[in-house]
Amino acid sequence: MMAEPDFKLAVAGGAGVGKSALTFQLINNHFVEGHDPTIEDSYRKQFKIDQETCLLEILNTGGEDEFTGASTTGMKWDMIPREYPGLLCVFSITDRGSFDEISTFCERLRARDDLARLPMVLVGNKCDLEHLRVVPTSEGADLAKSFGCQYLEASAKSCINVEACFFELVREMHMATPKKNPHDEGSSKDKQTCSLS
Repeated sequence: MMAEPDFKLAVAGGAGVGKSALTFQLINNHFVEGHDPTIEDSYRKQFKIDQETCLLEILNTGGEDEFTGASTTGMKWDMIPREYPGLLCVFSITDRGSFDEISTFCERLRARDDLARLPMVLVGNKCDLEHLRVVPTSEGADLAKSFGCQYLEASAKSCINVEACFFELVREMHMATPKKNPHDEGSSKDKQTCSLS
């Protein structure tokens, strides 16, 4: 029987922003160029984060699922944060429309009481294409600040900040996780979990 993941997170963003490329680079240390439009899929892999070994489960969402409301698994996008309580919200620095989409999406999430404190990291992908940039770094940083989350710029192709984006989200998720009483039944000494302490 497969071990339960320590952290379950989803990668959200519009079509063509590089969600799959970021996920594949993290999982396989490989950049996939000209990838077909994503069919929603999840991946599991162990990582060492802040000297702790953690098993991550990452849901790589389909390109337009977040914004149309229906996912390829038949799960409404608004339901996904309940299953994957951490979001890597991705836009492309070369695509103003993708920035506007993720902004609207994040606003919608933050407006919901049950998701207002959902751990999130905002990612401006494709920073290797600086000559095609249309979204200034300052705008990404300001948007993240308005949502109370971290902002990082990354490049799946050049492997810039790929681990940093996912690992920062795991740290945010860890901080949002209620601490368990060590005297409770099934305490942490009985379980192999990622503490990030």
